[in-house]
Amino acid sequence: MKFKGGYILFLSKHDYEPYGSALPYRGFEASKTEDKYKFGYNGQEKESEIGNDDYDFGARIYDGRIGRWISSDPLAYQLSSTSPYCSFNNNPIAFVDDGGEIYRIFYVDKNNTQQHFDFDGTNGGSAPNNPFVNAVIDSYNYIVNNSADYKDIMLNIATSSTVVDVYYRRTSGHSPKGHTIFYNPAQGLTVLENNKRKVKGMSSPAVSFYHESVHDYLQQEKLDYYDEEQKVAKEYEKNAILKLIEKSKNETYRDDYFDYKIKQTYFSNPTSTIEVGKAVGKAAQAVYKFATKIFKGHSKAKYNLNGKVPKQKST
Repeated sequence: MKFKGGYILFLSKHDYEPYGSALPYRGFEASKTEDKYKFGYNGQEKESEIGNDDYDFGARIYDGRIGRWISSDPLAYQLSSTSPYCSFNNNPIAFVDDGGEIYRIFYVDKNNTQQHFDFDGTNGGSAPNNPFVNAVIDSYNYIVNNSADYKDIMLNIATSSTVVDVYYRRTSGHSPKGHTIFYNPAQGLTVLENNKRKVKGMSSPAVSFYHESVHDYLQQEKLDYYDEEQKVAKEYEKNAILKLIEKSKNETYRDDYFDYKIKQTYFSNPTSTIEVGKAVGKAAQAVYKFATKIFKGHSKAKYNLNGKVPKQKST
């Protein structure tokens, strides 16, 4: 619509079938070319050169007449039971399809300017040469490529309409509001036995990244803090680590979630479970921090949440 001479002019109105084909005789378009509205079903831009019911969703073109994409889904290999041309999981009432961002990784370029890279699980080859960005991608690939993405949590984030922001922080954690993950690729866990003295084993930083991804995904369940932590550690994290162990990875799971059963530990890279000394660990940590530092007081930065610092939980 637009304003003209004190009046509101409606330029376009359409009703659609569930898959996006315009219903006949249930709409209208402005007659003047300059007034024609270029958006339609789901707010997407029309591709009139292809057909009246075709829309540009960003990554692919959608044909509303048949309810299918006209090119294959780049993430189809992660969901082999579904056609790569299938839209909205064959249920346009319950599901949406977004641009495909999986993690929005924030970093600084060589000019000390804040940037972000949208990682969709397949485009790592085009990522900037930045230590923090590369560490996040390595962590994702470590979990997914070793079949450790228990219940397809990372895949579910990828196919949702939500973009998850990823920032460096000295201690990995997440924001219970705003879909934000904080990650230190140089810091994992030492898992302790019940007597709190004997070391049971190690857990890599990449597992911590998966742990925080699960927290982000479970926000929709609105669980109590303790119940959520128990569910993440005892079900999701444990089953992910069992898969890694099957792949001969030297990971260790915890039987329960209690802070006294773990301690933060330095590792040289996000997929390592070999502890390094404090000096070496802090040096590795500094590399990631430098690659993402935006300004002094970075840990109190306004993390893209309407200017409000999110409440932070640690692993």
